[in-house]
Amino acid sequence: MIDFVYSSSGFMLKVIDTIMQTNIRVHGEENIIKNAPTLFVANHFTRFETLIMPYVINSRSDKKIRSLADRSLFMGLLGTYLQHSGALSTADENRNNIIIGDLIAGRNNWIIYPEGFMVKNKKVTLEEAFMIDIPRHHGPVFSGAALMALEAKKVKEGLRKQKKYNHAAFETLKEKYFLQEDDLSYPSTYITPVNITYYPLRPGHNAMMNLVSLLTDGDASEQMLEEIEIEGNLLSKAEIHVQFCEPINLAHYTLHEAIDKESMRTLRHELTKDFMEVVYQNVMVHIDHIFSAILVHYRERRIEKEHLKQLLFTVALKLKELDVYHLHRTIDEEIINILIDEDYAPYESVLQLAQMQKILKSVSQKSYSINYRRYQKEKPFHTLRLTNTLRVIFNEIAILRLLRETVDETVGVDRLQLSKDIFYQLYRNDLALFHKDYKEHYSVVDSKSQETGEPFILYDPKFTVGIVFAHGLKSTPQEVREMSEYLHTNGFNVYGVRLKGHGTLPEDLRDVHYEAWIDSMNRGYAAMKQVCKKVYLGGFSTGGLVALVCASRKTCPIAGMVCINTALKLHDIRIDYAQSMHVVNNFLSLFKADLEYIEHKADNPETNYSRLYVSTLAQLKGLMSETNKILKKIEAPLLVIQGDQDPVVLAKGAETIIAKTSSVHKELFIPKRDRHIIVQGEGREEIFKKVVSFMKKRKKVVKRN
Repeated sequence: MIDFVYSSSGFMLKVIDTIMQTNIRVHGEENIIKNAPTLFVANHFTRFETLIMPYVINSRSDKKIRSLADRSLFMGLLGTYLQHSGALSTADENRNNIIIGDLIAGRNNWIIYPEGFMVKNKKVTLEEAFMIDIPRHHGPVFSGAALMALEAKKVKEGLRKQKKYNHAAFETLKEKYFLQEDDLSYPSTYITPVNITYYPLRPGHNAMMNLVSLLTDGDASEQMLEEIEIEGNLLSKAEIHVQFCEPINLAHYTLHEAIDKESMRTLRHELTKDFMEVVYQNVMVHIDHIFSAILVHYRERRIEKEHLKQLLFTVALKLKELDVYHLHRTIDEEIINILIDEDYAPYESVLQLAQMQKILKSVSQKSYSINYRRYQKEKPFHTLRLTNTLRVIFNEIAILRLLRETVDETVGVDRLQLSKDIFYQLYRNDLALFHKDYKEHYSVVDSKSQETGEPFILYDPKFTVGIVFAHGLKSTPQEVREMSEYLHTNGFNVYGVRLKGHGTLPEDLRDVHYEAWIDSMNRGYAAMKQVCKKVYLGGFSTGGLVALVCASRKTCPIAGMVCINTALKLHDIRIDYAQSMHVVNNFLSLFKADLEYIEHKADNPETNYSRLYVSTLAQLKGLMSETNKILKKIEAPLLVIQGDQDPVVLAKGAETIIAKTSSVHKELFIPKRDRHIIVQGEGREEIFKKVVSFMKKRKKVVKRN
């Protein structure tokens, strides 16, 4: 091996990584053994893995890494480069002995792809062994990697004896395996399974296709064009997830010189099955996998659009509870985005793929038809990734029994029951988020009761209209509890949102971005949408701002909006905090002050914080600014209530909301009130009745049968 060329391969790949914006994400790096000879075994889907994997491993190991590459790659300049960078052709007559010798001596680590060929269709089944089905091979995964690892262990043990008792035999073995005199002092050999997952897998034009067309003068084969299209997109647009799994120590296998061929054959096949199971089980499961699996297991020819989203969400949550697979962020922390009526790019992408390849067809505003005949087609092999990409994606996880059982179980659940299950699950998740925050910030001296800060639901399955309502800054859901109970008594379901950072300690709110408050609102919206035909959004004070911004982002119409004393424009903040602030000229100058927080008397000490951090005021300012920008996007029926003598919020802010929103139906109600929290205390029922009247005017409340 030429060290300079070997080292420069890493440099070249870093350049490729930068130019092509490749996103290589390594997981399980702690499983790489740094001081022992290791054979890495991985699944094989692309040609460029031969270049990328040595780069990934070499940068994280104390030993150089060599790879076994298909003989077809060793042509021209690429072949020369591969030879000098440590790759060995599958056609090399000494390949096994070279690999075994390296594993005995610990000179180099190796990476081998036991599937033997690029499995473009990702079709692997499990019978007595793992089977692949491709044009060049229909049969079990090759056991040569296991054989070489076992042979290295066996020969190493034999060499120790031969060196001491049979010098001639020792020299013969040294020559056979290209060993030096001191090549026997290394520890046990390991096999480290590796899974390589790509996301997303998409066909489509890319810059590399232009280059190939130019160099080949339009004379490239169909197979070459397919590989350039798919792999060019993977290099330039996809995440490449490399999962290093727990290594297998061959010291646990008992071998001796006299072991017969049949026993060795049995052992190599068992070992191959063991490490390939680890490889396949450690796929990074993403949204495309679940989407493709739902289409396989669904039993009808049509599927409602919302039902498809519900199934995706539910399967993702169940997989998270199982905790046996690696879950991509698209179905882990981000999966709720599929239910909030906003464009969720990962979902829109796979949906577009299914429609482009005519697996799904929109047949109405509410449903798709499924073309099972087209979806089940798995040939021709060399164009399958282009013509039926979803099938390839499904094949990657078809071998995961628990995943398929989870999907099959979920698609069989009654639609109405599934909606209720999601509703309660979302609420439980919301409660769990609060309890986690509460526990993390708990103070024996300063914490309020846990019940005070909890989000709440008031739900009757007979009601088909609901409202998601948010409290104000520094407060808790209890601030709007009385109004919520009044609404529920009058036939509306209510979700009382707990805005992130509230209900615990002021320090919890200090570093929260206002987008997290919108996320809190969206959790309530996603839940209420499952059990109500129409959903309103509303909020008090800062909660009103949150509701407006949240509504502006929806792709589906909101039934209506209720904004009470919305904090769009504020009085000079010194009115509230004069006793604790000595040098503040006005509200804006506060954000340039040296003060970290302001102490003040809380309006309601049982629920409200008495300390307000300047960083939180900065987020309020940002939210106010964002609200001003989006008011024209609000088209839903709108009720704005504003106390005429509110000491915190300027009444003209309500006028601005009415003037700038695009709603056809809007109402402005200005009751005579000289306090900010008008949803509590004297006169509150007048406010409650106005909200109920507004909501009932929009549409008569219907009860479920």
